[in-house]
Amino acid sequence: FYFQKAWDHVLKCKENMRPHRGFVKQLSDWEAQIYGTTITDISEPNY
Repeated sequence: FYFQKAWDHVLKCKENMRPHRGFVKQLSDWEAQIYGTTITDISEPNY
């Protein structure tokens, strides 16, 4: 899954989810490593 798709799924299960900003950055970095590019823009206010 892309980070965005996983994020959307977890939000459906737990609407008040607010992970630490550093963790979100790590997930974004992992996405870039796996897919060769960053697909999800974590600068959006929702992250």
